[in-house]
Amino acid sequence: MWKVTLKKILGIVILLVVCVSCYKEEKAIARYKVKEKVISAHFDFRREQIIMVTKRSIYIVPVANTKIKIKRIEVPYSVLPPNMHLYGINCIDNKCWIGGGQMHKDGFLLRLNLDKMDIEGKYYDTMSEIYGIAINDNNIATCHGTGEVIIWNMDTGEKVKTFGHHKTEIFAVAFSADGKKIYTGDYDGLTLWDISTGKRIKYVSYSDNSTILTIIVDKDTNRVITSSAGTLYVHEEDSLSVVDKFALSEKRVILSCDLRDSDKKIICGMTGGYIGVINLDGTDRKVLRIHKDDVIYVKFIRDGEDVISVVKTERR
Repeated sequence: MWKVTLKKILGIVILLVVCVSCYKEEKAIARYKVKEKVISAHFDFRREQIIMVTKRSIYIVPVANTKIKIKRIEVPYSVLPPNMHLYGINCIDNKCWIGGGQMHKDGFLLRLNLDKMDIEGKYYDTMSEIYGIAINDNNIATCHGTGEVIIWNMDTGEKVKTFGHHKTEIFAVAFSADGKKIYTGDYDGLTLWDISTGKRIKYVSYSDNSTILTIIVDKDTNRVITSSAGTLYVHEEDSLSVVDKFALSEKRVILSCDLRDSDKKIICGMTGGYIGVINLDGTDRKVLRIHKDDVIYVKFIRDGEDVISVVKTERR
């Protein structure tokens, strides 16, 4: 059983700093920092590096080799005008897709080549900023500030379909296990969509009236795990019936979660520097304050033995 006894990292902290920390047992293996506020992040398992997105820059942080310097890619104004900035990210193989835009106005999708460390494509959706990105086979799904979902062709960057007119912003999106449906989360609740028709199949709302920021599809158990405020909800994949819910915190908001398949343990980053862990059956619940500021991204790495966490900013 994985014992979670995470300890706060010691060291000098600079204002507007991101800490990326790998934990094993009770020690931090490594710690990195950049002097910008991080908006989103993604761990690249092939290269053991994390890609962090700030307002106008992309940082490549090596985790496997701490002697390699952090690489910074500043997006030029010709690609990213001053009135726009970057938001969500998702990667597969040697490509990363990064969403951005201007609030409730123009939005775009960038394609980053990790081998060349260069932006090789830019696609406009002309609707609004892109908050969340999901990848499946040859398609990409993006969720937007004006409540739309767009399906893109991964190779050509062309739009395949636009659907899902939510009343509010969508912050989370995920493909179903069979790839034929999409789950979206907003202020109102969780929605299941049919990709071929663009029609809503099912919808469920939560009593806490809080935004869904995380959607995880567990292919082994046919469950969909979401977070709203400080609570995790476990749904049936098609009916969206809530089969379990676990309150990690009454005061903190869950910002990011990851599921370890080997033992179905969930780890979540939360506001205020907290990290919560719980088994999918509701046992072994722990909530610990590890950082000083919001933990925007967490991920099990190295066969689930270590955890990497990304903090928005660290203050003295």
